Amino acid sequence: MTLKIDIGVASLSKEQEEVCGDTVEIVKTEQSTTIVFSDGLGSGIKASILSILSARIASGLLKRNVSLEQVFATIADTLPTCKVRNLAYSTLSILRIKPNGDCHLIEYDNPLLLRLKQGKIAPINRKKREIAGKETFESWFRIEPEDLLVLFSDGVLNAGVGGLYRLGLGYHGVINSVIDWADDYDYAKPIAERLIEVVDACYLGRIGDDSTSVIIKPRHPRTAVLLTGPPASAADDREVVAKFLNYQNAERIVCGGATGNLVARELKREIKTSLQYEDPSVPPTATIQGIDLVTEGILTLNKSL
Repeated sequence: MTLKIDIGVASLSKEQEEVCGDTVEIVKTEQSTTIVFSDGLGSGIKASILSILSARIASGLLKRNVSLEQVFATIADTLPTCKVRNLAYSTLSILRIKPNGDCHLIEYDNPLLLRLKQGKIAPINRKKREIAGKETFESWFRIEPEDLLVLFSDGVLNAGVGGLYRLGLGYHGVINSVIDWADDYDYAKPIAERLIEVVDACYLGRIGDDSTSVIIKPRHPRTAVLLTGPPASAADDREVVAKFLNYQNAERIVCGGATGNLVARELKREIKTSLQYEDPSVPPTATIQGIDLVTEGILTLNKSL
């Protein structure tokens, strides 16, 4: 069984800071999908630079098929420790997922990753391991379709501390929040965004620390067929549309105004354009009976890719 890994990321910057000090890098190869998550010490530009440096070094090495242990050791040897606070300049979590669902996880100074299975917390057997003089947690486990992995920074864990929640949102708050509405969404991105909305509410809109949530949602592969741009010869219109409709067990997507009109004409169906912008940078969608998604062309494709 080959899994597809859907990943959603959402972040909030600390109040009065222009950038978030958390960085997420995703490395996809034929052998695995790897998520690198780093939280820079402090907040703002300095924290952002530190986390970007850690994540970029890690992702660059991972693209060269370097092992997770070697990646972590390289970063630990590269980045110094803050002499004043005796803390590492950035945290690091690296999760590698193989197509069959096997996972290898190394965590250093980040909140522990959560695994949800059928709406309940599923324990992960972690072992302490010293790598390059740093105490880390290492684990191996397997995920299945409909499982959910939740990775987040300490800004999420501590949301509302001393205010709405005396000790912050905490692990139980994160778990209960995600369980409440995870089944409402087919994709990871809106779940990550919803969790960050909870964090924002806990901080009462005054974000006390950079906060990032990463949702990893494994699923069975889905097939889509996309038609964009009319054929060079109008005489081929009917044949092209027929081939497009002939694909079985696939989501049918039409991109571009001219292409949408072509498909509607050949199907003898009306094309209806929405006036609602889901994203200000992307033109609204349209609908044609029998077609799963109809969009504008080049702007939408560029945004998607």
